[in-house]
Amino acid sequence: MRKLTILMSVLLSAGIFCACSKDDNDGKENSNGYFTSLYAAECFAPRFSLGDTNVLFIQDENGKVDTCGLYGPYCGTTGPITTTGGDNTTFEDYPMVFSAGMWYAQNFNELQLSIENRENKKIGNLKVGDSFSTSPFDPNNKISIKVWWEDVLTLELPYQNKDGALNGRIEVVDKKTVYDVINYITLSFQDLEFYAYDKDNVKHTYVLNGLAEFEICEAGSYKTPEQRHGFDESMRQPHDALDLFMMDALNGGESQGRRTFFSEGTEQQECLIINSEEEFREAYKGDEELPNSEINFKYCSLVIGRTYGENSGVSLGGFEITDNGDTYQVNVTLNKSVNPNYSYTDAPKDLYYWNIYPKMEKKPVVFNRIYQDVSIDPINDAKAHLCSNRWILGDKRYYIEFKEDGTFSGRIKDLNEFSGSYTLPFVGKRAYYEDIQHGVINLSDWKVTDIEDDDPISQQFVRISKATQFKPVWPYCLVLYVSSNEYYMLSAAQ
Repeated sequence: MRKLTILMSVLLSAGIFCACSKDDNDGKENSNGYFTSLYAAECFAPRFSLGDTNVLFIQDENGKVDTCGLYGPYCGTTGPITTTGGDNTTFEDYPMVFSAGMWYAQNFNELQLSIENRENKKIGNLKVGDSFSTSPFDPNNKISIKVWWEDVLTLELPYQNKDGALNGRIEVVDKKTVYDVINYITLSFQDLEFYAYDKDNVKHTYVLNGLAEFEICEAGSYKTPEQRHGFDESMRQPHDALDLFMMDALNGGESQGRRTFFSEGTEQQECLIINSEEEFREAYKGDEELPNSEINFKYCSLVIGRTYGENSGVSLGGFEITDNGDTYQVNVTLNKSVNPNYSYTDAPKDLYYWNIYPKMEKKPVVFNRIYQDVSIDPINDAKAHLCSNRWILGDKRYYIEFKEDGTFSGRIKDLNEFSGSYTLPFVGKRAYYEDIQHGVINLSDWKVTDIEDDDPISQQFVRISKATQFKPVWPYCLVLYVSSNEYYMLSAAQ
């Protein structure tokens, strides 16, 4: 928190405001939703930083660093395997195997490494501080590592350096048990050097650094992805670009979902079960560029649904999907406002939802609408209160004011005004939405008459007219998203 306070003071005093691109940022968004940065002059950006768990940095021989996240990391001991060492002696090996899927990496989406284990040690018995090193001068190389692109496995590419890692070290830096059942171990990769083939079948030398927390398989015995049924809950967390895109595609305007994924007409219920990247692109009818979903469709399905409220007093309270054998049943919970102090329009409205699920079949879907009475108070609702504030860029000549009635207005210096509305739609039951709520901006009026070319704050502020979403990340910071690649930070007016 002290670091955030110092950074905010620097930004306010200098009038600095950054438009960020994910190609050159150094910051990240932590689990509390706070934006941090390695340097005060850099942008606050929701990406990865050195020291983050389940983040790896892969540097090639040209010095280019590829930053990637991990999902579904798990580990266990396998064997015995008869192995011939560098001195031509044979021994029984019980390798400790660590596997994970990879996000964002340009050339790889799978990681696996094994550590030589002649003594048949159990991974659960390793202690913090235990380490393993490897070197071309070590006749009994202790670490083998392979990374690959899953789609090229059928080509039988020599993606593994069969002689093991060339250099580097692995150290146990943490162990923990969750719910007295699930055991985790965290490894630090330190300058682990190896050969690998990229997607074009070109061999390169890479150096790996970073931290990874692995779930230890039941009884410490390693299981293949097929044995683990291929699915891990962490696969359900969407990629940032997909998250932002879906928010805008479904909730970016009145009945927006009809123009992107669904049909025209009112009071309709539909559910799309999407099982490949190709199906995702075929289902989309909009004009915006579709991002790569980064969904592991081998084990997951993307579900996009549409239901409706009979009037503006009905909102989406939640949804769940059950498998009834021949059909899927979508149970949609609808919040029906019974607050007598507010009136609502009688026109029906579309309600949209989406989420990532373990792999689903293609079969009919039936809907079950469940109503529950709630006393929603739009003015005092906690979500609306969270957004209500005046937010400034640089100084008080440039501001946006979010009001409790769902509208906002703003000003650029003295002669330029704008206004619009905002909403906080339900987008799915995911844990990280409990504390951090995205919202959608609908700009209705934008008048710009006096922008100075030599005023960088004005130039930046004009870009906000392109924003479609926002997120209050802590009491003194609001982020406006133009796209998944460009976003702006405003600070609370004092």
